[in-house]
Amino acid sequence: MTTPPLGSGDVFLASSGPGETSTVLILMQVARDAGAAVLLLTAQRESSAARLADFTLLIPAQTMADDQGPEKTSVLPMGSVFEGALF
Repeated sequence: MTTPPLGSGDVFLASSGPGETSTVLILMQVARDAGAAVLLLTAQRESSAARLADFTLLIPAQTMADDQGPEKTSVLPMGSVFEGALF
């Protein structure tokens, strides 16, 4: 049995904390081009992914992109509060 392709009437769910993840942006565009609605989970309301999404669910949490340099606030290894919030 084969899975039908993504198309009109389908919803593509994407997640990108910073909203600039290149793989996610490409997959979102593929879904839109196929006619699917795109729902994004993100921490950045004003991101490339948020502009591309049909619907955005904002998860107000720190991402790895936010936590760089001397302003670093998280001690989570290899992850972020955003990822934890998704779980």
